Amino acid sequence: MFEFSTTFTWIAIFAALAAGVNGLGILAIVRYRRWAEKAITYFMCFAAGILISVPLTLVYLMLFKKAPTRDFLLYLDFYSCSSLIQ
Repeated sequence: MFEFSTTFTWIAIFAALAAGVNGLGILAIVRYRRWAEKAITYFMCFAAGILISVPLTLVYLMLFKKAPTRDFLLYLDFYSCSSLIQ
């Protein structure tokens, strides 16, 4: 019916760890509410940076794997992203 693979096992382990870390973060926010309200801008910026950088890193690695001699595509993509940010 369904065979457990090593990939599924690793994904399940990382998902459980992520859920645990998120749970600890929620408890910290609830416990130190005033501090969290002061630092919410920093939390939002950190989360946005992570949400942007992780997929781009994966795309860049995939680009190098598929076409290692076409570095100009990477530079073009990086330039377009950096010009959007500024």
